[in-house]
Amino acid sequence: MTLSAEPSPRVRRTAGAVLIAAAALSVLAMAHHPTAHGHAGADMVGELARIGPLSRAVHAAMIATVLAVWLALAEYSAWRGERTLVRMALRLYGVGAAAM
Repeated sequence: MTLSAEPSPRVRRTAGAVLIAAAALSVLAMAHHPTAHGHAGADMVGELARIGPLSRAVHAAMIATVLAVWLALAEYSAWRGERTLVRMALRLYGVGAAAM
């Protein structure tokens, strides 16, 4: 596959900004990741119900972050050309993202 045109500086800046923002968002999201405390039984069920909304928001943010990084890395990989290691790295990140 031959690239037809060099990406514009704006596209490169946008992809870089997405990578930076995704890294910051992932740290912020994980800092708010809830943890249930309690013993097995009713205490634990009540605790899980209490942290449910925050847990959903944190996991949704992390899924969005993984997808944003994957798309930004795909753009970056396109700039790097048809190198074997670049193609392998992008595919392996995609497999890892799908596995998560």
